[in-house]
Amino acid sequence: CVAVHGAATAWIGTGNAAVARMLMTADAGRSWTSAEVPVTSAEGAGLASVAFRDASVGVALGGEMGKPTGRGDYVALTSNGGRSWTIGGRPTFAGPVYGAAYVPGVAAPPLVAVGPAGADISRDDGRTWNRLDTLAYWSVGFASGRAGWAVGPRGRITRVRLY
Repeated sequence: CVAVHGAATAWIGTGNAAVARMLMTADAGRSWTSAEVPVTSAEGAGLASVAFRDASVGVALGGEMGKPTGRGDYVALTSNGGRSWTIGGRPTFAGPVYGAAYVPGVAAPPLVAVGPAGADISRDDGRTWNRLDTLAYWSVGFASGRAGWAVGPRGRITRVRLY
């Protein structure tokens, strides 16, 4: 999973290891640093999505990919560009989070997270969550608050309009 900000800053989340890590660059990839992310990690577990609303505030999400009813520490938050992370709130749906995206171009951008057991919205950067849908989704993205899409099994595409 990858997120970018501007022309030179990027984050890459890892998983499938004993510890999940976030790799970060602020110089277009010439140098990298890493930080441990306190989400559930192991073989088949770790980070699956990362989203930043600006260069400082971001969320890393994932979980145990083979446990559709699992509940655990699947969300981590940063307010310092990824140098350190804390545990976030648990989505309302069980299982892993496969994708997440902030809604651009609005004041106080909400964050939408999706997984095999549904879709949730957070209006406080991943601290608390509310249910949007119960259908399975693999990914989500937004062009604006009026134009977003979530994709799921069998080619399903759902338009998401929040404003």
